[in-house]
Amino acid sequence: MHLLDDLRQDRGGAAAHTGSRSRKPPPPLAAAAAAAAGVPAGSSTAATATHLGPEAAALLACVTATLLLLPLVLPPLPPPPPLLLLVPVAIFAVLLLLVLLPSDARAAVATPTSSASYL
Repeated sequence: MHLLDDLRQDRGGAAAHTGSRSRKPPPPLAAAAAAAAGVPAGSSTAATATHLGPEAAALLACVTATLLLLPLVLPPLPPPPPLLLLVPVAIFAVLLLLVLLPSDARAAVATPTSSASYL
C-alpha cells in the first residue's frame, strides 16, 4: 500500500495533501553510513555524511608524500639474486594451473545430448 502512496505523492495526487508521509526516508546505504558516523536519522545531513574526515585525508596525504619522496632520498638498491626473480613467475604458473585445471575431474565429465534438445 505504501507503494501506491509513493506514486501518488510523486505525482502530486491526493496522498500528497493528506500529510500521511511528510518526506521520503534516505536510501539504506546513506542511512547506514550516517548511523555509523553518529548523525541522527532525522537530520538533513544524514545523506551527506559519507565523505572522508580530515584525519583520513591527512593520512592519505602523508602516505602519498612518503611514496613520492622516499625513492628520491633513499640510495638505489642492488639487484636481487637471479633465483629470487623466479618467485613471481612460479606464483603466476601456479595460479594459471589452478585456473585451467578443473576442480573435480569426475564432476567435469560432459554428458552427450541429443540434437533435439536444441530445438
